[in-house]
Amino acid sequence: MAGSCEHKELCYYHPHTAPVQVNIDWSLFPMEDPTGMTAYSFMIDDQEKEIYKTTSHNIDYITLDLEAGFFNTVVFNQSESEYGSFEFSNLEDYHTAQVRVIQVKSNWYTTKAPDTKVGTEPEWLAVGRAEDVEVTEEMVEIAEQEYLASKQDQIMRAGRAVNNVATVTPISVIKQVEFKVYGQGLYNLRSVRAALEGMSEG
Repeated sequence: MAGSCEHKELCYYHPHTAPVQVNIDWSLFPMEDPTGMTAYSFMIDDQEKEIYKTTSHNIDYITLDLEAGFFNTVVFNQSESEYGSFEFSNLEDYHTAQVRVIQVKSNWYTTKAPDTKVGTEPEWLAVGRAEDVEVTEEMVEIAEQEYLASKQDQIMRAGRAVNNVATVTPISVIKQVEFKVYGQGLYNLRSVRAALEGMSEG
């Protein structure tokens, strides 16, 4: 005769993560600081991929509780729903995530090739990333010790020590083109329309 039961580890309620902070530096953003940001962090190992999405009005940093390992983070200003000229796709995969200008119909400009699309002037978009950021076993161990100490003392601490692991500096992926129009015999000109060709849609 034999019997068995499900065995739970002694640290069943014990977190195996460390709080990590990714700082965001908007100094290279050509406009005034954004009012919000979105960050995707991809925890990567050999067996699975976990995604942590953060949308916040705090634009200075993001804080995550992560297991030991490596992760990649992508940051851009605002959130996907706040853009009217872009469409975002494949954001669940770090290597295939993309943003494209939405195709529009023009009453005055006709494309010259069937595979050419027309897009309107896009909003400002800045993107930054940090790759192969490591959360070490030591970070997790220290966080575990702090957690156990706080439980043992029956003291609810304000928060665990946060590890600053990376700084992301988003840069604008939108370029601004200025031009002047010179013409003879054009008087009382009120407006000029123009189109740029050969631009990437994404």
